Amino acid sequence: MFKSLKYIFIFLTLIISSCSVDKTKISMIHTFPGDIWNAFNEVELSATIKDKENPYQIVVEVELTDEFTEREFSFGFTQTDEDGESRYSYHSMDIRDNKLKMIEKKKGEFFVYRLVIKNKTYFNSLGKYNFSLESVMGKVKVNGIQQLSLEIIQL
Repeated sequence: MFKSLKYIFIFLTLIISSCSVDKTKISMIHTFPGDIWNAFNEVELSATIKDKENPYQIVVEVELTDEFTEREFSFGFTQTDEDGESRYSYHSMDIRDNKLKMIEKKKGEFFVYRLVIKNKTYFNSLGKYNFSLESVMGKVKVNGIQQLSLEIIQL
């Protein structure tokens, strides 16, 4: 009896592990020199999309230092394909509470904030896409921004 249960367990484990699918995850990182984002400098990243049949999630993560004094982290996001078709969207993350304290706890040296900007989105075509993020925080130079990451995760 125990021997047959053992074989059934091994068989089920093999079936479950063979059904797992490797999901595509593209990570792009931009580090800001001097922890300053100059509003005249867009962050430009690019990636190649190889599957347009499955949905994706697009996530922005920002690492901030104590010198970031704004209440919100606001940015514009543009996605452009090889044919020149562009999509623009505006996004904002709450960074400080009403008492002006950081909402997130420090992870190591930085405060890390994540925002899903698109969930279950599809790409219209295969190929190279350019992604740009622009500061819309109201100041020309914003201090305390160490790094900005963009993740594209196939669901």
